[in-house]
This record gives sequence, C-alpha cells and structure tokens, in this order.
Amino acid sequence: YYCDAGKYGESIVALNKAIKMKPDYKMALYNLGNTYAKMGDYRTAMFHYNRAVKVDPKYSDALNNIGNCYSVLNLRDSAYIYYQQATAADPTNTKALINMGVILSQMGDSVNGRKWFDKARQLGANI
Repeated sequence: YYCDAGKYGESIVALNKAIKMKPDYKMALYNLGNTYAKMGDYRTAMFHYNRAVKVDPKYSDALNNIGNCYSVLNLRDSAYIYYQQATAADPTNTKALINMGVILSQMGDSVNGRKWFDKARQLGANI
C-alpha cells in the first residue's frame, strides 16, 4: 500500500483506478480518505470517507475517521456527531469509543467521557 510508504501520489492513482473499476469499493474509498488525511487535506478526506459511508451506512471506521477530521479542524460538535454514529454502528469499535471519551472531555463533560473510556477498557483497549 503506497500510502504507508509515504507515496501519496501513487496511492491516489492506484485507488482511483480501483474505484473507477468498482465505484462502490468501500475499502478503496476509505483508503483514499486515509491518504488525504495523512496528507493533511481533511476536507477531501471527509469527502471520500462519506463516499464509503454511502456504500455502507454502518461503516464505523469511516464514520470514526470523519469525526477525527472534524476534531483536527476543531469542529467538536460535528466530531461528536460522527463519533456517536460510529459507536452506534459498531459498539465494539474501541477507537471510536476512545474518541467519544476524548471529545466529551474536551467539551467539558469528563464524567461521561470516562464512561466511554471505561467501555473501551472493558473491550480490551489499553488506555
């Protein structure tokens, strides 16, 4: 996978080819979002994550990553909404559970934030 090697241009070309052959290839759409996120282009990343969610509305990892993009852009209310959707789609997604805890704590609700951290710990997350 080119993106892991820092070859973002090659990653974008390869993933776009895959998507052209199969427009509903959710992993390619998701990985295209990951590539743009690693490049720091969070708005384009969200566009591709949203395309993956249109293919699979319960795609928890993509929903979580949309939340991450909003969080990086300091749009906490939007991040919270997507973390909620990610945890509803997959209550065992420990990354999304942790992110819910973080965003709630950042929004001043550390009591409920800790509850989400506890859920993640119960599922084996090391936090």
